[in-house]
Amino acid sequence: MKITNLSQIQSTPVYSTNKSNPIKSAPSHLTGAFVYSKESVQTSGLLCNYTPNEVGMQSNVNLIASRSLNTPNWDIIPTKGMKVPPQDVLISQLKALVEKSARNTNRDAIEGFHYEKNKLHAQYISSVSPDRKTLHKQAMQAIKKFEAEETTQLGPRTLVDYLIKHDNIKTEMNNSLEAGGMLRPSINSLGGYNYDVVVGGIKLLGSINGQWSYGLTPAEKQKSDEFYQLYWSFVDEAENDLKK
Repeated sequence: MKITNLSQIQSTPVYSTNKSNPIKSAPSHLTGAFVYSKESVQTSGLLCNYTPNEVGMQSNVNLIASRSLNTPNWDIIPTKGMKVPPQDVLISQLKALVEKSARNTNRDAIEGFHYEKNKLHAQYISSVSPDRKTLHKQAMQAIKKFEAEETTQLGPRTLVDYLIKHDNIKTEMNNSLEAGGMLRPSINSLGGYNYDVVVGGIKLLGSINGQWSYGLTPAEKQKSDEFYQLYWSFVDEAENDLKK
């Protein structure tokens, strides 16, 4: 089953803030995971910080984190087939939300406002979104297979083994998903794995320390810009009304 039109996602922009852009936008949904390279290990003198005994010291610690990945919050992650109100209703809800937020600035209200805004944003752009739910389901199947294979390879490991693991993790697995795309793991700072789901060169889903986020296709980026043009116009209106 083909879940998305790859012709829509040939370029590789990631949803990010660009202050020089006249269209005000939201912060990026994705942050990259740091992965060691051979050069960074060799030139940083990392091994020089350890004695020969420490470098050769063996460990039975499992690189697979015991904590499981959280379920994606599909209220704020856009996906094909989301239930959304008509666009005029959605825009009215956004305007009402902004006006309410302008009148109520306590901390709890602000947190609730951002969550509700993210829900409306996901709904607004979902008409052009790929089927992230199907991608996630197939990614989880590939993750379970990958982690099961990793646990069968456990044994005494040295510091050098862990550094090699860090260095090569990107090339150890490059699983194709039935719905299209690739699953790519990388070791995170907590001792487990982060996972990227990449389609057409774009990271459509990514887990950071167990939390799922997403990147935008070009079609979604265009819809997102429309959403934030409306949002900032409503903010300006609300601020002007308060001044009056």
